[in-house]
Formats: sequence, C-alpha cells, structure tokens
Amino acid sequence: MTQDYSDIDRLFEGFNPEVDDSRRFMDRLQARFDAVDHVRRLQETKLRRLRVAAVVAFACGMTVGGVCMALIFLQPAGTPFSGLRIPFAPLVMLEQYSRMGLLFLLSTLITLGVMATQRFMSTSAR
Repeated sequence: MTQDYSDIDRLFEGFNPEVDDSRRFMDRLQARFDAVDHVRRLQETKLRRLRVAAVVAFACGMTVGGVCMALIFLQPAGTPFSGLRIPFAPLVMLEQYSRMGLLFLLSTLITLGVMATQRFMSTSAR
C-alpha cells in the first residue's frame, strides 16, 4: 500500500529557509528562552499571591463567621434579634425565629465562602 505525498510535496516545494549565522540564531533562541522563563516566573509569582490571598480570605471569613455565631449564641435564648412589633403573622414568625434565621444565613455564607475559595484555588492552579 503506497501513500500519495503529492500534497505535502507541493506545500514544501517553495519552502527555502534562509540559513543565518549560527551565533545569531543561538542568541535569538536564548533570548526567546529567557522571555519564556520570565513569563513562567511571573505566573508562578501571581499564582503564589493568589493562593496566599485565598488562604487569608478563607481565614478571615471563618474568623468573622465564628465570632458572629458566638455572639448570636451568647445572647439570651428568648431574645429575638429584630423588634418589628407588627401583628402580621409572617412577620411575627420572622421575629420569633430570627436567631435561627440569622444562624442559617451565616452558615450559608460561610459554606459559600469555603466553596468559592476552593473553586478559586482550583481554577488558579491551572
């Protein structure tokens, strides 16, 4: 079985590369390698900074969330956080369960923060 290379031959028949001085070629090649190495170092530095920023944001979020939850739990059990005093049933229920609602909201925010940090770390590592 033979293959027809006529298309490839036609593509390369007009190709006549110029052969330069090998010293100049090596200098240009070294300059390109230096440029690639410089870009690689910049990307590593950027990735390191992003990782540090993500870890700091995660730590701050966990600390602030923990402090907020501790403050909520330190309040007396029967004390609602809102004082609407409106005799509308959904608002009365909201007032009575404001502690649980606030804890649920804080837990959700902390969870979303952890998930966003993990996603940020996985996308910045690529």
